[in-house]
Amino acid sequence: MSYLDYPRVHFWGKAEVNTVTSNNRRRDWNNKPYFDPVQSQLDLRGQTPDAFREWMHQLNYDGYVNALWNYYGDNGVRLLETRIVTAEVGAGTLLRTRAKTR
Repeated sequence: MSYLDYPRVHFWGKAEVNTVTSNNRRRDWNNKPYFDPVQSQLDLRGQTPDAFREWMHQLNYDGYVNALWNYYGDNGVRLLETRIVTAEVGAGTLLRTRAKTR
C-alpha cells in the first residue's frame, strides 16, 4: 500500500513528529561521505558498528552530537487538536465534514 492509494484522509490541526535525524547529513564535518543515499548503504568509516555508534554519540567541535539533534527518534506521530475534514474514497469522490475550518 502507498500513501498515494485510496482512501486518503485529510486532517486539520497540529501534528508532532519524532523523526530520527542520524541520517540527516550525508557528510561528516571533514566533508567525508558516510551515507550514500543512492545505494542506501552506511559506511561505518572503517569502524565496527559499536564504534560507529559511539562516534555518533560524541560531541563535535560545535558542541552537538555527531548524530545531530535526535539520534533516538522513533518516527512516532501524534495528532494534536486535530480532526478529519475530508476523505477521498476514490478519484474525484470527496466526503467533507460540515464544520468550517479557520
